[in-house]
Amino acid sequence: MKSVTIILQAYCPSISPKIDYSYSKSCDLYMISDLSSFKEYVVELIVSNQDSYLTVIIEYKDKKDIVKVLRYLRDHEKLQNIVSNSKHIYSSAAVHYKGDDRNLEDSSGEFEIPLPFELVVLCWDRDLDRLSESTIYDQQYLRVLTLLHGGSFLLVDNEKSAISLVYSVEWISDLLEKILVQRTKHLSYCEPKPVYDPQSLIRILIPSGWDSWSKIKLLESSFRGANGNSLLKDDVNIQDVVTAYKAISGEEKEEKEDREIVGSAQSNGVNYQEFLSNLSHKIK
Repeated sequence: MKSVTIILQAYCPSISPKIDYSYSKSCDLYMISDLSSFKEYVVELIVSNQDSYLTVIIEYKDKKDIVKVLRYLRDHEKLQNIVSNSKHIYSSAAVHYKGDDRNLEDSSGEFEIPLPFELVVLCWDRDLDRLSESTIYDQQYLRVLTLLHGGSFLLVDNEKSAISLVYSVEWISDLLEKILVQRTKHLSYCEPKPVYDPQSLIRILIPSGWDSWSKIKLLESSFRGANGNSLLKDDVNIQDVVTAYKAISGEEKEEKEDREIVGSAQSNGVNYQEFLSNLSHKIK
């Protein structure tokens, strides 16, 4: 079975939104620079590849960007209607990492919102100052979201990545082999790396099935900042984040934004429907 990987670089409109496509014998790779310009195309791409090992990698830019991407994928009717085996994969990983007596029902919120693909939230080392309080909070926040969706959190050394030809099919395939639960017919499990490793390409790795609310709270207790007042210290703090994220409606709040995006594109002479149609024919 072939692997299909979709990389979403950002949500906000960029100067030149585009889709790059490349492939190898075992993997198709789509890199999409601006989800807001290709929203329905991405949904159709996900729907049409349910028979593949499908991974969606979301690049971290800021928390607002991540939430906009996730809420769109989370709330889209076509994606909600897909029945996938992601629950089974996550459950198997949780048992592997946490023991045979692991009871998913006792961990409220963990993998509460399934997605029809394996989710990876990817951060570059250059974008996160690991010693700052705001960065510790960002990591906690992103891990809460990935835990809700049963995904993986990844911090990668950007310098070594650049040397490795970032986003070549081979580089991505090799990276995913290292971090994901299912890339073949059999389940395999990687070693988690919750502690920052300055010597490795993968600086931090929180694989699907390993994380928990208690581990996320440990980040606060190990932080020796000024006061840590903004960090997630207890279950109440975490549930506040979860409640706020769930309360965000993916469709209603974006209608106005979409109209503004389309209006701006049309004023610049860009026909996005025609562009998407032409692109679809090129990469099929």
